[in-house]
Amino acid sequence: EEMELIYDHKEWLRLRETRNTVTHEYPFFADEIIGGLNLLYDDVKIISDILTHLKRYSQEKFQI
Repeated sequence: EEMELIYDHKEWLRLRETRNTVTHEYPFFADEIIGGLNLLYDDVKIISDILTHLKRYSQEKFQI
């Protein structure tokens, strides 16, 4: 956030928490995994915006 690579650190932490729910839960917690996948689906725009911003930052910073 200080380097302006992400817009809101709380949002970034929430995205990480959702990722952890999806990737670290055991198969018998299907409801939690499905809920996490639904949250990720809703967050695709946010993740895409972060990726676009990081690409632009990298191109400007490293002139690639």
